[in-house]
Amino acid sequence: MDEHAAVHQRGSGLRQVLCCLFTRAYLKCLRERMGRAVRDLAPFDEAYDAVDWSRYRSMPAFDEANRVNACKQYLRLEREDGN
Repeated sequence: MDEHAAVHQRGSGLRQVLCCLFTRAYLKCLRERMGRAVRDLAPFDEAYDAVDWSRYRSMPAFDEANRVNACKQYLRLEREDGN
C-alpha cells in the first residue's frame, strides 16, 4: 500500500466515525424533541415545526426522510408513553 492510499484509508475511517457521531446526535435530538412533544401532548405538526433542523439539513436525503423519521419517532414514543 502506498503512502497516499494509507492516508486516504485513514481519512475515510475518520469520515465514517464523524458521520456516525453526527447521525447519532441527529437521532438523539429527534427523539428528545419528539419525546418532549409527546409528554406535552403537542400535535405532531406543531412539534415538528418548532424544531430548528438547520444543523441537519446537509444530511443526505434530509428533505425526503426527516419528516417521516420524526413522525415515526413521535408515534413510537406515543405508544411507549401510553398516550
